[in-house]
This record gives sequence, structure tokens and C-alpha cells, in this order.
Amino acid sequence: MAGPATSAQFRAACELRTAITRIATALADDAAPDPKAIDLINHVAAAADLAPVLAGGIEPAPVPTVPRAVAAIARDGVRVFSAGPERIRRCGADDCALIFYDSSRPNARRWCSMQRCGNRTKVRTHRSHRKEHTMSTITHVNPPALHNTPIFSQGTVTELGRTLYVGGQNGTDGTGAITGDLAEQSAQAMRNVIAVLNESGVGQQQVAKLNIFLAADGDLNAAFAASAQVWGQHPTAITVVRVAGLARPEALVEIDAVAVLPTG
Repeated sequence: MAGPATSAQFRAACELRTAITRIATALADDAAPDPKAIDLINHVAAAADLAPVLAGGIEPAPVPTVPRAVAAIARDGVRVFSAGPERIRRCGADDCALIFYDSSRPNARRWCSMQRCGNRTKVRTHRSHRKEHTMSTITHVNPPALHNTPIFSQGTVTELGRTLYVGGQNGTDGTGAITGDLAEQSAQAMRNVIAVLNESGVGQQQVAKLNIFLAADGDLNAAFAASAQVWGQHPTAITVVRVAGLARPEALVEIDAVAVLPTG
């Protein structure tokens, strides 16, 4: 190159870059390019007279000037944009904002670079589909002939999953002690069930069945109100049984659960 660019030449190169960007953006968005940007590129491209040269000759090769180099860039821009506006595209990756020229024969390229975006997007999509297909589903069955309540489901159907069986949980604290009345024990027993679910990577939504065993003289309403505050709005199939007693004499309630796990 014959010397550094002057400030005016640098400004002209920046204006050309802006015009090329505006046209590429418009074509990628299926919009009409700015006529002023088109005029600028045509005007600059008209000054392009660079020719390829071979090294090794006796006479010195022609030295390109800054204006001629910029004009060559404009000329290449004209060639690219004239090849077909449908070949100017935005990269299909969600986290990429690049615009590229699709030079493929079928004109079906989706990413600016397979290495940069294509492979990463394919891997992410594959993992997302695999996660969707491996997550277990629970369908709640509530026949219209039966009483419908938001508190529990009449039945549940599980699909595509491993099974977690949560052993009977009393109202024990972290030391194994059981204290409090039926309401307090019911809330703690439900917390213990949820702790086992969470440790297994699932939550209340993946529970297909709850079995609740109450001491024979226990207040069902008090037990339900206390456990519901812990469990939340996650109806599932529930069986409640009154029993003469539980394994530990001080225990007033015991809750077990069946949940489905993802296959992966």
C-alpha cells in the first residue's frame, strides 16, 4: 500500500462500511435497501481499477493506493449484493447477530459458520429434545362421573420414567425426634417427603400417589390443613387411612409417596 491513509480516506472507508452494513441488514431482513447507501457503493466501486499482479518481474509491480483498495471493497460489495438478495442472511443461532453471504449451491445455509454456531446449535437442540423426551409425564384422571376437587386427583397415569418410592415419613426432625401435635407432625412429615423428592431431582409435580396414615383418633382436617400449607397446589392421587397405631408410639401420622423420575 502506498503510504498510510489520510483522515479523509479513513472517513470515506468508514462511510463505505456503514453503507455496506445498512444494505446487508436490509436484505437480511427482507427489506428494501437505502437508495443513498446504494449510490455511495456504486460511486466508490466505479473507481476500482486494481488488477492482480505476479511477483518476480523485472519492473516493480504497481502499488495500490488507499482509494483504489477501498474501491475494490465496494466493487466486491456490488458483486455480492447483486448475486441475489436471498443469499444475504442472518445467522440462525439465537446468540449470534452476524449477517453472512450464503454461497452454498442449494442456498440453504443457516449459520454464519458451522464451527462457530452450527455445531453448537445442533448440540443444544439435541440436548433439549433429549431432555423433553426423557422427562416423565403424569396425566391426572378425573372422570366426570366422580366428584372433582382441586385438592387431589382421582387417579394418575405415569409415562416414560423410573419410579421413586418414598418410605413412610413421620414428623421427625433432623435428630430423629418426634414432637408436637398432629398438625405439627403432619407438616414436618410432608417436609420430609419433599426432602426425599428434591434429593432425587424431582418435586411435588412428579408425585403420582400419596398414602397418608393417621392415628385413629386424629383430626383429619387439622392434619390436612397443616400438610397442605407445605405441599402447595399440587394435586395427586391420595389415599388416607386411619390406623390403630404406628410403629413409634409418639407418631400420629405417616406419609409415603410414589414419584416418577426422568429416564436420563
